[in-house]
Amino acid sequence: MRSTRRSRNFASGDALANAICALEVLQAASNVVVNVPFLSVIFGSVLGLARAVETATGDKERYVRLARRAAELSLHIEKSIESDPQAIDETLQSSLIQLHGLISRIRGDVERQLRRTALDRFLHRASIATILDDHIDALDSAWRAFDTACLIALRAKMEKQAMYDDHSQLRLFRWSDLRCLKVRGTYRVGCYDVGQEWQGKWDGRTVVVRTIRQSRLDQPDYNALISYYPNIHHPYIAQVLGYSHPSLNERFYVMDAGVVPLMEQFRGKDTLSRILLWLQHIVDYQEAFRYLDELGLPVSDCHSHDRCLPSAMLNEEGRLIIDASDFEESNLGCFQSRLRTICDEEHGALSPGEDFANDDDVALHASSLLSLLRSSIGKQNGPIDVEPFINSDLGNIWASHTFRTEVSAQWGDYGYIKRDGTAETFIRLGHIYDLVKPTGKISTFLLKRPTGDDWRPAEDYPWPEDMVTHTFHLDGDIDEIAVVRTLPDDCEYHDFFWNHAESVAEEHGIPLYDIVLFEEVFHYAGAIYDDEDDPRDLNESHGWSTGLQGAPSTLYFHQRPLLASGEAPRPWGYWSPDSDPIPGPWPILPYRGVELTCRRESMRCNYARVSTFEAEVLSYLNRLRRRSHFTQDFHPSTRIEELE
Repeated sequence: MRSTRRSRNFASGDALANAICALEVLQAASNVVVNVPFLSVIFGSVLGLARAVETATGDKERYVRLARRAAELSLHIEKSIESDPQAIDETLQSSLIQLHGLISRIRGDVERQLRRTALDRFLHRASIATILDDHIDALDSAWRAFDTACLIALRAKMEKQAMYDDHSQLRLFRWSDLRCLKVRGTYRVGCYDVGQEWQGKWDGRTVVVRTIRQSRLDQPDYNALISYYPNIHHPYIAQVLGYSHPSLNERFYVMDAGVVPLMEQFRGKDTLSRILLWLQHIVDYQEAFRYLDELGLPVSDCHSHDRCLPSAMLNEEGRLIIDASDFEESNLGCFQSRLRTICDEEHGALSPGEDFANDDDVALHASSLLSLLRSSIGKQNGPIDVEPFINSDLGNIWASHTFRTEVSAQWGDYGYIKRDGTAETFIRLGHIYDLVKPTGKISTFLLKRPTGDDWRPAEDYPWPEDMVTHTFHLDGDIDEIAVVRTLPDDCEYHDFFWNHAESVAEEHGIPLYDIVLFEEVFHYAGAIYDDEDDPRDLNESHGWSTGLQGAPSTLYFHQRPLLASGEAPRPWGYWSPDSDPIPGPWPILPYRGVELTCRRESMRCNYARVSTFEAEVLSYLNRLRRRSHFTQDFHPSTRIEELE
């Protein structure tokens, strides 16, 4: 019997030694043991328990069994976690914390028992056996709890994989995840009308749901739409949050959303508060623009503003949010144009619509002025010097618009526009050089438009002193030309609007935003041939009288010299089949298959104006400027809030 017990003790001792060796190797070499929280201290506690049992004397069979069970559990945990380290979640971490506490208590209890003499342990063997069996049962329960936590973590990971796309890490939405509230209209991506846009909620968060019509054969495919824009993480750009789960028949994607109209933030505010909002939004927009520009989104250096940034709104926190698609083919001036339009509409002023305006990078100036005004609020400050900002690019707050009908005006004329229905009449009040010192001669440019293409960049073109002939060939590549006469320098616009426009408006009893300055006069000439047939073979089916003579292969436009007053003559030129000029009068040439322009209505004018909001900005900053220049007219402790 004694021999059998001795053999069993030797066998259990070898097994314990092997377990200790395995624990030591893993503790030193396993990345899982080193990197997973609490696993290293668990291994340390189990090793301490096993070594204490190994060095004990006397009958220790039950102690060895307990130590082996603890070692086997530790090895099982390491192997389980090594197979999928990413599966560690809060439930699994909680299980490891509880296991660490259990093993620490067991180790402490065993070490206390082993410190007793062999005789004492023999006399209390029954109670000690019960204690050790209870510890083994506790380890078995912990083993089962760990396995359960592993199953829960695995299931959670599988559910997460079912909720997110592995490649893009975007969420996969089901209709049950979303609550659709209202239709916001159609939306575009690139040059395509893709589907409807709905406002909705997801987990209490306001989002936009964009449906994707499946019937359109000419639009990009679904995956291309989702990845059309680069992965965007910017506070002022709406992010794509996810798209429809592949199991759904409907196709849609979900985006961040602005929910508060821009104008809502400006209503009910005093002028200073509105200017502060304006400056902050300029800074935010231009930062977002530069971010997308660096990502390679196409932008436009030459851009006419017409309902720019339609998605620009505020989120629930009052932060500017704009869809990335609105930035495509935009420029730095688009936000000012958007605000210009909505403020005009808010105040009932007729917004001229499309404009050409300041597209300079003014974020630094706007940020500096913003800081200056904010720091002065509520303080008994002396004069505030806003002159540097007025004289910077930020001060170029006017925009250019095209007069919608024929108008008799010359460059530099200022006045206002009288409207009767759709009819517009320019009421002249004076000329800019009655108020402003000229900075140079008028600038003249020549533009050319190739057949079926956009206008080419302008070329310097002093108006000739003698008659000049422009040649148009039937098979040539130029259809139209334009000679543009414009004010030569922004300094003249700046001087007029900042130093004179207010007094002109006050003198004539009209709003500042109704004052217009004619800045550019366009003189057009064009010979546009029919694209489908030879112009000499056209008939009545093309809208041309069969009695008309066919156009020659070459036509000539003779540009007349300026009048003695320096103004352009009207008409500014005439068409002729002859290359040599002829004395007037010059008849209209009605050829079959060709449209000739440069009749009396061929002259187009652009004028500059400030919008309702820009007029407010101009008047307020001018008050600050006058206060700075003439401090004796103001109490030295006046606060900027009192300038309203």
